[in-house]
Amino acid sequence: MIENLEKLIVEDSLQLEKIKAYIDQPNYLEILGISHRELQHSNFLAWIFDSKASHNGGSFFLKSFINRLPIDSEEKIKFNLSNLDGTKVLREYKEIDLLIVNENVGFTICIENKIKAGKSGENQLIKNYEIVENTWTALSHKNIYVYLTPTPRSFSKEESDINYVNITYREVLEILEETRTSIDLAEYSIPLVENYIKNIRKNIMADSNEILLAQEIYRKHKKAIDFIVNNKPSLYSKELFDKVNQYFIEHSVYENLTPKDKSIIRILPKSVLSYFAISSNSWNDTNSIFALEIFCEQDKIWMKFCFGKISNHSEERKTQIQKEKNRLFKKMKEFKSLSKYKLTRTKPEYEFPSVANLSIVKITDKINQEINDKFEVFKISFKKIEDGVLNDWVKEVKEKITKHNT
Repeated sequence: MIENLEKLIVEDSLQLEKIKAYIDQPNYLEILGISHRELQHSNFLAWIFDSKASHNGGSFFLKSFINRLPIDSEEKIKFNLSNLDGTKVLREYKEIDLLIVNENVGFTICIENKIKAGKSGENQLIKNYEIVENTWTALSHKNIYVYLTPTPRSFSKEESDINYVNITYREVLEILEETRTSIDLAEYSIPLVENYIKNIRKNIMADSNEILLAQEIYRKHKKAIDFIVNNKPSLYSKELFDKVNQYFIEHSVYENLTPKDKSIIRILPKSVLSYFAISSNSWNDTNSIFALEIFCEQDKIWMKFCFGKISNHSEERKTQIQKEKNRLFKKMKEFKSLSKYKLTRTKPEYEFPSVANLSIVKITDKINQEINDKFEVFKISFKKIEDGVLNDWVKEVKEKITKHNT
């Protein structure tokens, strides 16, 4: 195995540097964590389809897309010679991902966008067809149905019968590249388009030169790479979990709320226990509606500021507790101590809504290279979280949350 590792390092060290540089390239979709989210991809496509949008590309992308569709040559000529400035691009119209409608020229393009594996929701393509046909009749409109996917997909007989066409992101990529080189786009929009092109290549199509290079290196050094992957550093171990759990069982400042739990550690500073003392039956016998949950994972140890589920109560009692849960949740959302870590999309009505999440220590943190003892790493890192966040959070609990007798 040493021989295999040596070969990998000696033979392909420069190639590995190329791959590292490629991975490290900034990409706004990756930075925002939305590189695979259909909603954001549909939003971008709606923008580039819109001839009046700020990209300054007019109808070039839309007409290029139409030219890829399997429609009659006469219709393509008609659409290409027409002024398409009156085209409307609708998002989530009756749950249709993208709907392109031009009343003057008389066409509708219905697009179901599917980036992730698997088919769209049950009969979604059929539902889209029925919505469009019941709104824009075939007598006045040319209705075109598109299933947009990363790679070619097959259709059911029913979907084929209504002439659904499959367009892939490779074709979208080609149109975007043609748009970028053929049209003087607005200067500010050029980085957006170029970033999007890079994201399709890297995260959707996986066919950049660097990805092909990575695949070639893997084929040459499969044993060595598999060995490295199977032995990559990890923060999680049962031993570490048990030590952290015991640490909070014995801690003078914190109460370990669920000491027998084998997967999640739940704590609260003893000084604020009474502020959350509502018996919601969230976590076994815990007499608290709120907990600081600690998760030990391979890549990181992190903390969740989490409200609990309300269970095993009468409907009347559940309503009372939910009202209190809403109040506490709303108050904590306003805490300055959590402003950097707040989650925006959670709601107090969820079973286990989280106000904020934060990392205690990551596998990539320098401290892991300096100290071998992971429990020691945890204690040092947790102390920083105490000094930087938790102490201020405790003060805000005492100042802004009133005790109650619920």
